[in-house]
Amino acid sequence: MSQDNLKILRNIFLRAALISVLVTWFLALLTMGFLDTWLALTSKFYKVAPESLTVLVVSFFTAAKFFSIFILLVPGLALHWTVKKGS
Repeated sequence: MSQDNLKILRNIFLRAALISVLVTWFLALLTMGFLDTWLALTSKFYKVAPESLTVLVVSFFTAAKFFSIFILLVPGLALHWTVKKGS
């Protein structure tokens, strides 16, 4: 791969990581702000106990954190160091 292709791929990974972290923070703030309302609504609509919904929310944010860090940020940093070393 050429340096230009590596730079483009690096920029895509790093920007996607930043966007995913910002969206996750926004969703976490929104979730914490309206947790009681959303638990009541989802329990009513889907007939699910609030305790299991809380576990689902925590699982979602764990998966989002894993995705942001290990799928986007780590390859982006590796490409950044590769491009930097090649220059």
